[in-house]
Amino acid sequence: MKRDDELIRRLLIDLVESPEAYSEEFIFVTMSAEEKTRSYHLELLLDSGFILIQDERRFFINDEMPREEGRVFSRCRTFRVSNDGQDFYGATRDDGIWKKTKESASGLGVVALGILKDIAVGLVKHQLTEKLGIPIA
Repeated sequence: MKRDDELIRRLLIDLVESPEAYSEEFIFVTMSAEEKTRSYHLELLLDSGFILIQDERRFFINDEMPREEGRVFSRCRTFRVSNDGQDFYGATRDDGIWKKTKESASGLGVVALGILKDIAVGLVKHQLTEKLGIPIA
């Protein structure tokens, strides 16, 4: 499955702007294509260090497997947004910065999330330097 940077950004925005400090994800035994895509992109956020697992519970066939709306789930994860994730959110929440970030990275193929963050932070620093008249390192 190819990484969708728009989905990554939307997921992170949703997580940061949630009133809760911790979010839960339930992994069902049978999942829709949309649920699989969301779960995969949360894994990518975990890989990048933008979110961190606080707790993970696995349920096995012989256990009393919990159900939600008639669906059996095999795992529940609780996670939070890391400081790096907050920085990525802060640098890319502005649609204009996000658009410039994507334009700067276009043509390079798949660019690491950390590099996308660095580009966005660089653009924000450039804007601040122009606005304040002092260099921001």
